[in-house]
Order: sequence, then C-alpha cells, then structure tokens
Amino acid sequence: MFNKLWQLLVVLALIASCTSTYQGLSKEKIVFQKKHIGNKRSYTLYCPDIAGKTKTVIQVIGGHGYGFEVRYSDSSMIYFSNDQYLPTPNADNYQTIEWKLNWLEYETMDTTVYGRQTDQRYWKEIIQNKSYLGYVNVHEDDKALFEKALLSFKK
Repeated sequence: MFNKLWQLLVVLALIASCTSTYQGLSKEKIVFQKKHIGNKRSYTLYCPDIAGKTKTVIQVIGGHGYGFEVRYSDSSMIYFSNDQYLPTPNADNYQTIEWKLNWLEYETMDTTVYGRQTDQRYWKEIIQNKSYLGYVNVHEDDKALFEKALLSFKK
C-alpha cells in the first residue's frame, strides 16, 4: 500500500514539474515539407504567451537553408535558421557587444552571444551545429519566458 502511494506521489510530482516548466508557454510544431526543403523536418518550440500580444509563425525557405520566425505584435521575435549565408535577425546587435562572427571559424563554432539593444530591449543568439536559435526585441518583463522558450527547442 505504501509503495503504491509513493509511486502515485512521484507521478503527480512529475506532472506538476512539467506543467510549471511550460507555464506561460504554448507548444508550436513547425513542419517543413519534403517538397520545400528536400526532406521532411519538424521542430517543436514552446513559445511565450504574452497577454495583449498576438503571435504569427512564419516559415523562411530559400537562400542556402531554411528556418522559422515566431513574430509578436510588439516586434519581439524568436527564431531558428540553418542558413549560414544570410544574416540572422540579430546580426546588427553583434555591434552592441563589439563581436564579429568569424566566418572562417563558423564550421566548428558553438557559442552564445547576447546583450541589450540601444532601445534597452534584450537579444540572444545561440550558434550551434551550423544553426542559429535566438530572440530579439524582447522587453525585460518577457525575457524569462523567451529564455524558457529557447530551452524548450527540439529538432
């Protein structure tokens, strides 16, 4: 009897922790079709649900890769791209931290860069495995939700 009660408590704790992990976020599944990129790929991201702000999911296909943007009505955005030849939404923000992406090292580079824009909003970009994941134009009140969203990204 005690064993079953203990198992039930463990399951309830796991459910509660999962619920709190994604609190304030909603699941988006972005699927790229084979006819557009050569093979089918899907990505999952828990995106911030911000009161009074609408969001739009846009697939970006072309150039030398593909990606997506989740744009909010206040101009904040979370994005993914594997196009190494086109600038990301944060390319201009590199100047705010005096950082230059060295394209010769890009093949082996895994790094995270972040900072504040001149308008005091936040930005962040994770470069890993020749892909970019980040956010831009994020107000201080929403920053924690965007951080949680980046952590939720799954290929």
